[in-house]
Amino acid sequence: MKKILILSFAFLCLFSCSDTAEEAIDGAEDIIDDNTSDKDLLIGTWTLIKNNNNVDIDSDCQKKTTYEFKEDNSYTYTEFNVVNNNCTEITDNNQRGQWTNKGNSMYEIKRHGYTSGAVGEIKFSENNTNMNIGGFTYKRK
Repeated sequence: MKKILILSFAFLCLFSCSDTAEEAIDGAEDIIDDNTSDKDLLIGTWTLIKNNNNVDIDSDCQKKTTYEFKEDNSYTYTEFNVVNNNCTEITDNNQRGQWTNKGNSMYEIKRHGYTSGAVGEIKFSENNTNMNIGGFTYKRK
């Protein structure tokens, strides 16, 4: 009788723990799914902080220069500079186009109206809050 009682108790524990274990595993999978993202590091708005000589940008006007990379693989580049003592958007240098992640930190940037784009390395630093593109450094906004 004692053996039957112990086996019954063990059997009951096995099945009652199994649901809890499965729920715990399912819950952990949900947490993992919520914390992983296929979102490219490039996506976001980036403001200019250093020029191609790695010198900090000290002009508040030039700091308005931005890249915005969107999830639909489009981008816009907006440049600002001081002209005649006024902060001016340099519309001749502004760009719109498409971007593609080619892997291994290589990206293709293709301006609207062009049949091909330029492929180059984009590096991320400072815990992915800084981006270096074409020698210029931008900070995630």
